[in-house]
Amino acid sequence: MQQLFEIKLKPMQIDAEKYLHELFELGWYMEGGSFRNMDEEYHVVFVLDLKISFSLKCLIVDLLPLDEGEWNEKEYPYREEVVRFALKILKKMPFELEVKSIERKTAPVDEFLR
Repeated sequence: MQQLFEIKLKPMQIDAEKYLHELFELGWYMEGGSFRNMDEEYHVVFVLDLKISFSLKCLIVDLLPLDEGEWNEKEYPYREEVVRFALKILKKMPFELEVKSIERKTAPVDEFLR
């Protein structure tokens, strides 16, 4: 898998266990201390970490590996569409999250996220 982008969130105290039912209804499941959501339309996996990195990472399967490195939203409109979709997902959460930054960078995923 490769990471397509990462949305960094403002760190805050969130008792996610309190919202498990709502998260499950939104299609999220827990794995390895983070929440995951597989999107069939875009063929990506979103990994939401609310304890360590305070980020939402977008992972893609590397059947056709992408060139690693930063990318520009104007050069890759489809990728930017996935970023906009991810931001909409964050707004649907049962708790409020504040976006700090968006890193548009394709990189290999470490074993922790696989």
